[in-house]
Amino acid sequence: MKIKFKSIELFGVSGSGKTFLRNKIKKKLIVKGYKIFDVREIIILYIGQVVKLNFYEKILIFYFSFLLKFNIKTTLWNKTLSKVCDKYLNKEQKKYLFFKKKMDKIFLKNTEMQFNFHYIWIKELIIANMIFEKLKKFDNKIIFFPDEGFVQKIFLLNYTKQNKNKTSIKTYFNNKIFCDLIINIKSLKSTIVKVNEIKNRNKNGWILKKDEINKMIKLEKKIKNTKYFKFEVLKNYKKIEDQINNLIYR
Repeated sequence: MKIKFKSIELFGVSGSGKTFLRNKIKKKLIVKGYKIFDVREIIILYIGQVVKLNFYEKILIFYFSFLLKFNIKTTLWNKTLSKVCDKYLNKEQKKYLFFKKKMDKIFLKNTEMQFNFHYIWIKELIIANMIFEKLKKFDNKIIFFPDEGFVQKIFLLNYTKQNKNKTSIKTYFNNKIFCDLIINIKSLKSTIVKVNEIKNRNKNGWILKKDEINKMIKLEKKIKNTKYFKFEVLKNYKKIEDQINNLIYR
């Protein structure tokens, strides 16, 4: 059975089971000999192959790579890593602006958002995607599997007072800057509510209130009804293994 994609992204309401199912899919692919990287992994492990590093930067990148063995992922909040990435972006300014302009259309015009950290997330995603585009030409066993991809980023808009309409969503999705395989994780609303209640009790992760869950579900329906890009659906309340096999093996 062949895998006819080089990159995957999942999207869905927070609490629908994206992390759980991502890990399941990742394990299946690793067993088949594929190397799976998320956004920060691909930056840390490969930034040194696309830009020239000085001695200090080499040591620091090596240290960040070592931390990955313990699942500790350095972000672009680190000034040195950010400067290294900026050197790469200066080399590939045209490609970076191609992605950035498309993201700006829906994100940076949104003045309600606290963009200190949202901008970092988006910048990391763009850089990782650019590096991956180079890597996949030389290694057909590498799969880019961002923990949050271009489609999932639109759910960030639910944390603002602005209600993005179908026109805004259409503009964003018409950009076609997504992964090869896009999977919408569907879960029962009652399950999503329960998961967020458990997270709230445990003070663990991003917690949604019921009205925020409703906003996310409405946005998910808008995305489904737009039909501006093709995606698969994985229902997190049926035979999961069979669904996953049908999605990743064509």
